[in-house]
Amino acid sequence: MSVSLTPAHFSSTVLYGRSVVIKGRCEHVLGYQNLAENLSGGPNAMILPLPAAAPMGPDNLLDVSSCRGLLERYRDALSSPTPRGFSGKTQVFESGNYSVVLAQSASLGDIEDALEGVPESRRPKVDPLLLSYYMSWYPGWHIALCCFDTAVRKYEPLVWRYEPMDPELVFLPGLEASNGKTPRIGVPVTIDHTLALGIDNEVDDERPRVRALLPAGMAEHLLPYFPEVVCGRAKMGGRLVNGDWYLPAAGDRMALARALIERLPPPGMR
Repeated sequence: MSVSLTPAHFSSTVLYGRSVVIKGRCEHVLGYQNLAENLSGGPNAMILPLPAAAPMGPDNLLDVSSCRGLLERYRDALSSPTPRGFSGKTQVFESGNYSVVLAQSASLGDIEDALEGVPESRRPKVDPLLLSYYMSWYPGWHIALCCFDTAVRKYEPLVWRYEPMDPELVFLPGLEASNGKTPRIGVPVTIDHTLALGIDNEVDDERPRVRALLPAGMAEHLLPYFPEVVCGRAKMGGRLVNGDWYLPAAGDRMALARALIERLPPPGMR
């Protein structure tokens, strides 16, 4: 996912997903990390849609500051050549290098008002047309504006947990438009992504899997969200149609292989 409000260059993106049952309730995990170069000369933000079925807030962000390099470890494992089988509608909070505006069923005015709570150094200018498209493309979803400043850096991961609208499909955002303009859906675009799907080791299916060396001393409450075993593909290049990934939470080798190369338009365009 690399859609920004103003021009930027994103590279080495790592997307992580997982479906897990916590205290009898299905939760999905979405992790995102990249190298970002802000080309706008001022504050900027990337847009992240979240298919949550229940209200979200700051508590839905998992604090992974104690285990830096976590998503890169999944990427490195997948690189192995021999894989084995302010209103109630908006909230503003800080997460690492980001100031986050989280909105659901919010108007453009609600979001603009919420941005006043973002530090000036990270507060981007809003393109009303781009936000209106997102609201129509992802109806009923949460939309997160992840605001950042002008520095070039490898940003800390943003890792969300949420109750999914569809427990059977793990959503990984893939829309590309880092020029600050509206994404052109369905048009082939260049990708630079790693996709990792966390799975339980005891699950007996044919999906190729690898074991990652996780950071030592991970907090116990994080362990269910970040298993040692993942499947997916590292450092994907080439071109795919502009859209999002939906990986099967369970399935066979062929279902996963198809999902890795198939990107779908937003639900509001189908």
